Amino acid sequence: MEVSLVVAGHSHVAALAGPKDPPRAGTELVEIEGTSVSVLQGPWPRDVNYWAALADAARERMPAIVWEGDQHNAAFLIEPTPPVDFVLSAAPDLPMDPRASYVAESQLRALFAPTIDPLGPIVRRLREISGGPVLVAGTPPPIGDETAIRTRLPNDPRVVAGAAERGSDIASIGITSPYTMQKLWSLIQSMVAETTVAAGGFFVPVPDRARGADGFLLEQYWSDHATRANDEYRREMLTELAAAAQAATDPAAASPGNLE
Repeated sequence: MEVSLVVAGHSHVAALAGPKDPPRAGTELVEIEGTSVSVLQGPWPRDVNYWAALADAARERMPAIVWEGDQHNAAFLIEPTPPVDFVLSAAPDLPMDPRASYVAESQLRALFAPTIDPLGPIVRRLREISGGPVLVAGTPPPIGDETAIRTRLPNDPRVVAGAAERGSDIASIGITSPYTMQKLWSLIQSMVAETTVAAGGFFVPVPDRARGADGFLLEQYWSDHATRANDEYRREMLTELAAAAQAATDPAAASPGNLE
């Protein structure tokens, strides 16, 4: 039996909903044609009313949360002075930027923690309400091609505004090394997964088929935006969530955790 899902959360949830613009007030469940998935759209920033609407929807559908996922872009896509890099404990052999000032992974965890910690109570509350599994989806990995990133920067109002604040031209502003961005993304995925599992939920990572051998988002999933994926990625992730929902309802499934 196919499981009905309601997907909700932060900025990357808009990509899963497709081209429909979110309402300026209130919330709206958008049915994804040809699937058993609905996406909860709502105004920005997300507030208690949005999460209350998700709680109501979760009484009849399995909730799947897309939590944050842009913290590394907001903090580091425009290169800080000096550049920053770190050793990712989960993949210590990844290249280091020789120009960078090195920081400890623990410092970056402390930086990102306030944006991730609120996820735990939401997962626990949804589990209480739904009486069943709660999924939390991974968010798209970065593009690994610096030229491709640069050509897409003018499409990102946040980056354009950041460049203007620094008095720099968008075409020449420094951007952080793609490998550093990948490590930052990986760290955030790990922290979201840890928080999800601790709250009794299931973390659904970005499938390996969407990433190259180097760990970056495959070109077929690039959009015209430096930090967003395209409709093909959207279909892949909805398929992954649907499969995870089935696995999470299987009586033989293991205790909550990573569904890989």
